[in-house]
Amino acid sequence: MSPWFVSGLLTLAWSFGSVSPSDVAVDDSGVIWVLSAGEPVVTRYHSDGSSERIVMDTGGLPAGLAVSPTGMWAVSFPARNEILVFDRNDVLLSTETAENPGDLVFQGMDLLVVDTAAGTLGPPGGAPVARDCAGRSTRISRGPGGDMLLSGRNGVLLLRTGASPTVIASEGSGCYTEEGVLLLSGGYLLMYRGDTLATGLSAPMLASSPAGGPVALWGADGVTVLE
Repeated sequence: MSPWFVSGLLTLAWSFGSVSPSDVAVDDSGVIWVLSAGEPVVTRYHSDGSSERIVMDTGGLPAGLAVSPTGMWAVSFPARNEILVFDRNDVLLSTETAENPGDLVFQGMDLLVVDTAAGTLGPPGGAPVARDCAGRSTRISRGPGGDMLLSGRNGVLLLRTGASPTVIASEGSGCYTEEGVLLLSGGYLLMYRGDTLATGLSAPMLASSPAGGPVALWGADGVTVLE
């Protein structure tokens, strides 16, 4: 998964292929969160090389992961139609009911989740805020001011409050960084309407934080981190 070219703005920090993630997130402090595809486990990786493994006491396999700027985090379990919400100390706060939950995102203090069957995005048990925009493969990136990116079968969509989704890339994955929107498509890592930062990449997905920090490229083969 290593790139054959990485710009001076991003350098290969570390990678690990021993995990098969179903979702990856980067919090505002630069910690990499990896949700396992094969068991209800979240692992946090820190820049000093340390890690923490959290086993969730529930049945079924997880689908989506969201981390809020305040440290709250949530994981969806589609077979149970449930979302587990934890506080910053990893204490379970609540169990929310949601139909066919996929990926999810914190928008302020509110939690939004993809209904993978209906193709909608909205609060658990509430009215959708966007329709015909998401599916099982969709991954969401939190942005500034309530903006978000949805990456999936419809390409990369920009969703702003009160507006219809706008396609900004016909395929690939997108996420917010401190510098703006980052896109990964066809092996190229580039800024939206900007420079190409890396080429020769095989990972299909990426994650970062609008507060800055590392960029995680991920897929079934593992995770590669650029800084």
